[in-house]
Amino acid sequence: MARSLIVLPDDSAKPILEAIDNASRTLRVKMFVFSDSSLLKAVIAARRRGVNVRVMLNPARRNGEHDNDATRKALERADIHVKDANPAFDLTHEKSMVIDDDTAFVKSLNWATKNLTETRDYAVVTTRRHDVAEVVECFEADWQRHAFDAHRKSHLIWCPGPGRDRICQFIDQARHRLFVQNERFQDMVILERLVRASRRGGARSPPRPLQPAIRVRAGSGQRAASQEPAAAVGGH
Repeated sequence: MARSLIVLPDDSAKPILEAIDNASRTLRVKMFVFSDSSLLKAVIAARRRGVNVRVMLNPARRNGEHDNDATRKALERADIHVKDANPAFDLTHEKSMVIDDDTAFVKSLNWATKNLTETRDYAVVTTRRHDVAEVVECFEADWQRHAFDAHRKSHLIWCPGPGRDRICQFIDQARHRLFVQNERFQDMVILERLVRASRRGGARSPPRPLQPAIRVRAGSGQRAASQEPAAAVGGH
């Protein structure tokens, strides 16, 4: 498989549920919001058939709202090891899962029913050894409250760490088209790189109608601005 893509809501929760159902040895879950009942039942069922299950949950949002209390209690009643995410960070926004140390899911979606059925989200599924090892290493570091060294040559992009620089580098290397879809566009360094790329693309375009060199899509209620005609900004 190497890497594959799950697109929500089109693909539904089925690929995630099937992966959990097929776990035979270990299951690691790190989640910002975990409230969907079908995924909760699948995780509990994995524990009951002897899988070593560990779950790390973000304890609270910055506004103090607690999304995961009910799920945490249900998991603990099922004798599943549950911890708050690493307190070294204000919050943990990572959404990941590792099955049997062989397959990692890196996701934009929370394990909330709305994210599985209504919102546009993605999950990258990878069996590449280096990808999986990095997700496992970060999970174990956070579980043990140790530092995680997200170096610049990592196969995945990690934040905090060199993530912003690597995203900027990715944008800077674009030559023809760059499609960006994100819930929020607030970081001025990233926005500046997008504007520069737009200018760079416009300067290299031949004098005839083309598709926009850059397309930027923001989530509902978010604003992104550009004075460059090559940047198209939408909302939903």
